[in-house]
Amino acid sequence: MKKRLFIALSLLICLIIWSNKIQANQLNCFNNNDLNTYYHSEAKSLDELYSDVLTTSLSSYIQHEIENYYKMPVQLNLSTTKILDIVRPRGYRTFEFIVKIQVSPFIGAHNTVGTDNITFDIRPGSIKVINYEHIKSFNVPQH
Repeated sequence: MKKRLFIALSLLICLIIWSNKIQANQLNCFNNNDLNTYYHSEAKSLDELYSDVLTTSLSSYIQHEIENYYKMPVQLNLSTTKILDIVRPRGYRTFEFIVKIQVSPFIGAHNTVGTDNITFDIRPGSIKVINYEHIKSFNVPQH
C-alpha cells in the first residue's frame, strides 16, 4: 500500500513539474541544448515543494547509482539536485515519464567529486535508471 502511494505521489509530482516545464519553455527559461540552464523553482513555491518531493523520492536510486559509479561512499545534497528535463514519451495524460536530473556528489566537507546526469524511466510500479552520464570530475584532496 505504501509503495503504491509513493508511486502515485511521484507520478503526480512529475505531472505538475512537467506542466511547469511547458510554461518555462514558453518563457524561454528552458534550453535543452545547454545543460547549465534549467528550470529553477522560486523559493518556497509549490513548484519547489514538488521538485523537492520528486528528488527525495528518487534519492535512494540516485545514491545507489552514484556509489556504483564512484566505487566509494559519497554523499548527496538533495537541495543542489537539478531537474533538467521531464517528458511523457507516450503523450499527454499517460503515466510514463522520463526524468533527467543532475547531481554533484561529494565526500568529506563538501568536496565535490563530480557532476553526473541520471535519467530515470518512471511508470506505475516501476522506477528504472536508463542512463548514467558522468559529466565532469574534480580533484579531491587526500584525507
